[in-house]
Amino acid sequence: MKILPFESFGDSSYTPPSFYDRETGRGTEIVSMDANGTVICGPEEEKRIATFGLCGCTAVASVIERADGQRRGYIQHYSFRNEGTGVQALGDELRANASSLRVARLVVMTPGRMGPSGKFPLVPTNDTLANTLALTGRTYLGEDADIQVYAYEETQKLGATDQGTLMIEFPAGGAANIVADGRLIRPAA
Repeated sequence: MKILPFESFGDSSYTPPSFYDRETGRGTEIVSMDANGTVICGPEEEKRIATFGLCGCTAVASVIERADGQRRGYIQHYSFRNEGTGVQALGDELRANASSLRVARLVVMTPGRMGPSGKFPLVPTNDTLANTLALTGRTYLGEDADIQVYAYEETQKLGATDQGTLMIEFPAGGAANIVADGRLIRPAA
């Protein structure tokens, strides 16, 4: 058996594409820090909106599907210095667009820490902020809305291109997907 030196295992300069490069190449609308954005599409259109690089920030994804088939995706990404602005922006968005909804989902993605047991799942580092954003969603989207809080790990993992990302995908003819840290956030049962 021949043992190959490390350099022989391919091009050592290869770096996988970043989330930003991959998603902008797919036509995804990107929301930067301390900002928010919206995409609107019909039932047969395909669109995406995302944010990345949370690193201690809090992001929210909201999906509203109306009876006429219109689908609206909203993402916001606010740093700890602008949490109040983020709460206000979410309230403004939902107040203006929650009428005639058929399906409503909201995911709050916030920094997390180990819970009292010292094990997973993580719990929000800032319970007050997570609860305020979730309550804002409940106020405008109603009791039947699917509202979830996803606490993420801030420790960076080497080579993880989807860590600290939040995305809404509207596939043509299908239900919207919300993806956090590269994981599909399934609707609550």
